[in-house]
Amino acid sequence: MVGVLTERIGMVKKIVNEISNLGISHGPSSPSDAMPILASLWARMLQGKSQPFMRPSEFADCLGFSVLHGQDPTQAIEKLIHDPTISSEIRLPPNKGLQSRVKETVSTIMEFGQSCHGAEASPCVIHLVVKYTDDLREALIQNTMAGGNSAGRNMIVGMILGAHLGMEAIPKPWLTGLAATLEIDSFLDSIW
Repeated sequence: MVGVLTERIGMVKKIVNEISNLGISHGPSSPSDAMPILASLWARMLQGKSQPFMRPSEFADCLGFSVLHGQDPTQAIEKLIHDPTISSEIRLPPNKGLQSRVKETVSTIMEFGQSCHGAEASPCVIHLVVKYTDDLREALIQNTMAGGNSAGRNMIVGMILGAHLGMEAIPKPWLTGLAATLEIDSFLDSIW
């Protein structure tokens, strides 16, 4: 019984430590912003897992959150790659993408893999974000030209670069040419 109690106290200390570090490593502006991260951490601790809690999708979530709150995408990626709460298994694919930013895009995506599997998609997404940080249009076109699961990659790239660049980055013909432009505008007006 003492061993179980000691283990639980250790888990609580880890949770308290992670909560105190969240503002530094992930930058939530309010406690509710940190809830998805905390819920994931809490679940892992209750399962008795002491490994870092982040999954590839949470890396993208944290990146999107950081960019939405004004951080440069490349700086946010570099910060996450060096975050000690993220396992090396999760940090490796984005680091490959970061290192590939000087390479040609289509062949780089082909090299990493065109599928939706996190280990293949993650470096592709990071490559696109850092290579085309200020050019959403070119990022989406180059990714589409690479084929494979380009829709999935474009969704994440669009989320991150859209948060960074805003609506102005979307080419006007892409919006005006949509059959549902009025419905989309109406919906966007209702949520802003």
